[in-house]
Amino acid sequence: MELTADLAQEIVNAAMERIPYNVNIMNEHGYIIASGNHDRINTLHVGALQAIEERKILPMDASFGPHGQPGVNMPLFYGGEVIGVIGITGNPQTVTPLASLLQATAELLLHQSEINRQQNSHHDQLNRFLNQWIKIKTDIMQRTTFVLEAQQLKINLNHQ
Repeated sequence: MELTADLAQEIVNAAMERIPYNVNIMNEHGYIIASGNHDRINTLHVGALQAIEERKILPMDASFGPHGQPGVNMPLFYGGEVIGVIGITGNPQTVTPLASLLQATAELLLHQSEINRQQNSHHDQLNRFLNQWIKIKTDIMQRTTFVLEAQQLKINLNHQ
């Protein structure tokens, strides 16, 4: 599962409508892919790199110049793998509870996004199969790949 910049920016935008802190989302390499501060997009976030490496919540009490501000960074997990980091700028004691809620929300959205992708893929495969079936003029059972695809889709070609 890859965390896309579009989904990450949607999460950032929704969060920032509700909380008075800047939110950043970094990819699995520590680069900011979404932020309330658009000037930071595509810049390296030192705190994210450390959170990825340590696979844990990382409060940052000091500023690291253009690469990180005080706040908290939390790894985003999917399937047991770190796929990114969500960070909220501010006093770590204040923003950690918000970051924790945002982390859970983002992980749920990622999971739902993957379910939707799989369902759409299955739907597309089924549509292609049905379109092929309509066009077949010969004995269906003689088309091995078609029969195998029907089995994969759990379609009984023998049903009358």
